[in-house]
Amino acid sequence: MPEASQLLPPGRHDMSKALRLSPAKLLPGALALGLLLAATGAHAQGRPFPYALGTRDLLVLPASFGFSALGESIAEGRRPITVQEIAALDPHDVNPFDRPATRHFSTDWDERSDAYQATLVRSALLGLFVPAALRGKAAGVATVGTMLAESYFLLKGVTYTTKGLVGRKRPYLYNTSMSAAERLGVTGEGDNDAVLSFFSGHAASSFLAATLMSQVFTDVYGRSTWSNIVWGTSLSMAALTSYARVRAGMHYPSDVVAGAVVGGAIGILVPRLHRRTASGRVTLIAGPARFGLSLRLGASRPDASVRESPLGPPAPRDGRQRYGARGVTAPPARQPDGRDSHAGAAGARFRLGVCLPAVATGTAHRDDANDVTGRQP
Repeated sequence: MPEASQLLPPGRHDMSKALRLSPAKLLPGALALGLLLAATGAHAQGRPFPYALGTRDLLVLPASFGFSALGESIAEGRRPITVQEIAALDPHDVNPFDRPATRHFSTDWDERSDAYQATLVRSALLGLFVPAALRGKAAGVATVGTMLAESYFLLKGVTYTTKGLVGRKRPYLYNTSMSAAERLGVTGEGDNDAVLSFFSGHAASSFLAATLMSQVFTDVYGRSTWSNIVWGTSLSMAALTSYARVRAGMHYPSDVVAGAVVGGAIGILVPRLHRRTASGRVTLIAGPARFGLSLRLGASRPDASVRESPLGPPAPRDGRQRYGARGVTAPPARQPDGRDSHAGAAGARFRLGVCLPAVATGTAHRDDANDVTGRQP
């Protein structure tokens, strides 16, 4: 049985450990990323840097930092498990989905999970800051750095708060192939890390790194085969890290699934909140024989030659052909990459409309020549 010092405390496995960079280990990833960025550079010509800081960051950054400190305090307040409590544990008390994890314990898989996580996080740092430096210059680097800090502190707060409140015992504590004293010795007596299983910090930080890097890469360089490769490779590495945590006996499958969901959600949400035109607009549409509600999710800024029309898609200023009694512009043409022709370079525009026919006294009337959705009858 290995001494406690041979194992890193599983509950302290978050992104901070993987941030200890080694130039020798970074070099292969830097070369690979450089080739990738060179191959995609031509595709990004003319695309403005998609992110910017706002006044909300003056609140979000310190708030997320305070939340992370609160989470650590809650986790540290959890009472450690005793050897008598470990001896009384029964694997059959674990639900059938998670029960197989109680038969696992491996220092090799624990070390592999550390290596997988470190590789992914270091690659994510390169994948975040190199495009920011090339496309956004100093302002881009500052913006991405703020996004990374907010993501990290927010994830840390959610992770440790949940760990401290749930207090779930790690799977290896139920492993009857080891004595109670050996199981206690994995972390050491008096260390509460053994009861901080839910949810997995390894899985959460790995999926945060994967989704954050992939989302930024896609927004900066556009959706392409290369962006699909980045998404697939990074998510596969995050999944491998999560699998290693289960095989090491440090987490249940439900721990890593929950961690993946939380980390992935934060990794996607934070970049979207920092897009230059990230906003939502709700418009009430009313007219003869129609009533509707339009929700626009502004993932992009319209081109300067386009103006908003309250009754349909953007109306151009260049006198292009119109149709209908009220001059609603024809629906925008779709580009090969899926964007509409009225969207700006920063991203796509999305619309969600709900229209209800108005019923007048006697008969219901519908103006087929001018449907509010912008479609010809």
